[in-house]
Amino acid sequence: IGVQLFLTGFIAELLARQSVSTKKYLVIDRVGIEKA
Repeated sequence: IGVQLFLTGFIAELLARQSVSTKKYLVIDRVGIEKA
């Protein structure tokens, strides 16, 4: 589970850096938590 959370956070951070919107980051974060 720890690895999944790490990968989810890492990918979410990369997407957040590419995207100017913070809403997308919140959506990705919520989806990652649900999958974990």
